[in-house]
Amino acid sequence: MTSMKINPISLGETIPDVALQTTNGEKINLRKLAAEKPTMFIFYRGG
Repeated sequence: MTSMKINPISLGETIPDVALQTTNGEKINLRKLAAEKPTMFIFYRGG
């Protein structure tokens, strides 16, 4: 198994410009979505 470099986003940093897909198959842009209003993203990997 190879180790991956983990670089968490810190408070005040710019989020990456990535495209995501909703559960309905719609494509959304993470940066554009966050620019619409104050936003907090929480990513849950599962457990």
